[in-house]
Amino acid sequence: FRQLRTKNRRRDRMVNVCRILFTAGFLSLLAMIAYNDWKTMKIPNKLIIITGGVGLASTPFFTEISLMERGIGAFCISILLLIITCIVPGSFGGGDIKLTAVCGWYLGWRCMMLAFVIAVFSAGIYAVWIMVKKKAGYKTSFPFGPFLCLGMATAYFLRM
Repeated sequence: FRQLRTKNRRRDRMVNVCRILFTAGFLSLLAMIAYNDWKTMKIPNKLIIITGGVGLASTPFFTEISLMERGIGAFCISILLLIITCIVPGSFGGGDIKLTAVCGWYLGWRCMMLAFVIAVFSAGIYAVWIMVKKKAGYKTSFPFGPFLCLGMATAYFLRM
């Protein structure tokens, strides 16, 4: 029994270390994406691919999110953004759509929905603020990626 308990403790410690490393990597990537999008209004495909790789590799360590939840998470918001972009060209960039897809796999659909609500709410507050400050008008565009990243990081921590 002792040997079995020791092996289980080691395995649990190893899983927890991996979870911490994947979380740190995911949050670091979100920070890089937010910074890059804020400065350039572009989200590089390299960062999206790396984020997707982190999401796929983390799957066995976050078993509380089923594969079905992850699959729905990958499509629920990204399809919505794609439809909106087709109806209103230029409303969202391709990077925003791809980012929601790869992060939806990492977070699952529940967290992704919460992340999107937080992103829209915070972007709305920012839009009102820049309009009040007379720095922008009704047609002014600004990067949505930083707000998505903020929403995803917040939703991740609220899920815990």
